[in-house]
Amino acid sequence: MTCLVCLLVLAVIRDIKSCRISNYLIVFGLIVGILFHHFENGWTSISIWGPGILIPVLFLFPLFLLKALGAGDIKLFSVIGCFYGTAFVIKSVGAAFLIAAVMSFIYLIKHRLVFQRLHYLVTYIQTITSNYYNKRLKGKTEETICRFSDLSLQLGVIHFSPAILTAVLLQLIFHIY
Repeated sequence: MTCLVCLLVLAVIRDIKSCRISNYLIVFGLIVGILFHHFENGWTSISIWGPGILIPVLFLFPLFLLKALGAGDIKLFSVIGCFYGTAFVIKSVGAAFLIAAVMSFIYLIKHRLVFQRLHYLVTYIQTITSNYYNKRLKGKTEETICRFSDLSLQLGVIHFSPAILTAVLLQLIFHIY
């Protein structure tokens, strides 16, 4: 659908320029998606766009809490789910994460940061496990996980929206839905 692709392109441009995805763009996308389904199937189409909007929020919210994913990216997935439903958005999430992993690895190689980031990951895992075991030994029941970005120097941060756009385009071009 051309409208969704245009919305995604605008979101990518906005994300790259300002590191934010406009809520106006998200709301516009949701309204257009809902209206499209309403004119096609009436209000019974809520079974398509309703879960398509909610599933990304429910499953990706923990990544937002860990600052591994931005709220705009999650809302962008909700717009995709609004247009194409749950199965399509789940495939989009999986494909976008794979594409983002490749983009990240290329970035790390290009800037010679592979070993620095691997060391950072190992330090992060050690911090989590030591915090967990220290709290267990002291008898505390609350568990807190430090955010991956709390230890970060903010090196190697990439925009996720281009990966989302690429994932959707690949699905639309190759009819993987």
